[in-house]
Amino acid sequence: MIVTFLLSIILLLLLSKIFGEIFERLRLPALLGEILAGVILGTAVFKLIAPGSLENMALLGIILLLFLVGFNFSIERMKQAGKTGFFLSIFGFLFVLIPSYFIFKTIGLGFVHAIFFALIMGGESTPNTIKTIVDLKRLRSKVSEIIISAAVIEDFIFYTILAFTVALVGANTFAQYSFGLGKIVVFFLIFVLMEVVSPYIIKYSEKMRSEEAQFAIGFILILFLAYVADVLGFAAVVGAFFAGIALAYSPYLKTGSFSPKIASFTYGVFAPLFFAWMGLQIDPAMFKITWIVGLLLIVGLGAKFIGNMLGCLAGGTTLKQSVGVAIGMLTRGGEQLLILVIAAQVLGAAGGMFINQILIPVTIIAMVITLFLSPLLLKVFFRSEPEEEEQF
Repeated sequence: MIVTFLLSIILLLLLSKIFGEIFERLRLPALLGEILAGVILGTAVFKLIAPGSLENMALLGIILLLFLVGFNFSIERMKQAGKTGFFLSIFGFLFVLIPSYFIFKTIGLGFVHAIFFALIMGGESTPNTIKTIVDLKRLRSKVSEIIISAAVIEDFIFYTILAFTVALVGANTFAQYSFGLGKIVVFFLIFVLMEVVSPYIIKYSEKMRSEEAQFAIGFILILFLAYVADVLGFAAVVGAFFAGIALAYSPYLKTGSFSPKIASFTYGVFAPLFFAWMGLQIDPAMFKITWIVGLLLIVGLGAKFIGNMLGCLAGGTTLKQSVGVAIGMLTRGGEQLLILVIAAQVLGAAGGMFINQILIPVTIIAMVITLFLSPLLLKVFFRSEPEEEEQF
């Protein structure tokens, strides 16, 4: 039996909040509980809710989540991370990309598949990492400062790579590549224009008499850049990320009620619905641990760790600090699920085998492993490092 649209939302929100609360009390991310709610109500267990009925709401959820990632972007943090953050992000990405490309080549897949894999396995989940550091009471340690600052650079680099990848998928000739690059130039020109103009638009909206006009104008600007990205052939969520960066420098939004309002209904409603929607589509048959899934898990986790460690060393940190940072940046979470959805949208039916048999199981299994393993290893690491030596 498939339940109605409104009942679907009620059941998903209720169950995701219940399971999210349980997981939070177990010191695990709520998103695991939200995904589990979808698994129970969807294809895997009771089959009460069809994923297609909530796809548009899930898309809005992912747009808002990526907007908030961009909105919390900090140039100051980016400068603070410096060359260490840059090397750490690039090494982490390349060390996963190169071996995975050769593995995919042996099974008939290409460079684009390797890029999506590297964006997922070469990244990390900043909220989950910060939560672990806060729980361990080491937020002001040198290692923690590097992790948090480097995460800002990593987000910017990874979503920029994602934008280029999405724009150039399917290009084979010089003309097609030129057209794809042209679209990227147009998008970034619109992004810069929006960054310059949006503070004046938001300031003017303060004079409007209609209720919540400023909030509505801000929300329209988010959707506008997401729409532009979608029309130009990028994923709408890439536009939402850059909309967040553009609007972050509007003092009227950053200091006013806009940020807490949009965060409230994103994290309270749309984010749980998105992760539950992901759970609706999970089928236990996807989780066959084939040799390729096992190999890619080992390569993805191992190469990410080594790449981050060597990137830190190249940036001038000590060996011990480099190991601590590499451990902290192992965690996977919601950001990787967002890229997974984008990969599925971009590759379409042609990417069915890659998405269902490789990317979904690798991403989910890696997320579960690292959500348990990374906090445990960080706890051991900080025990071996006296707190007074870590503090600024």
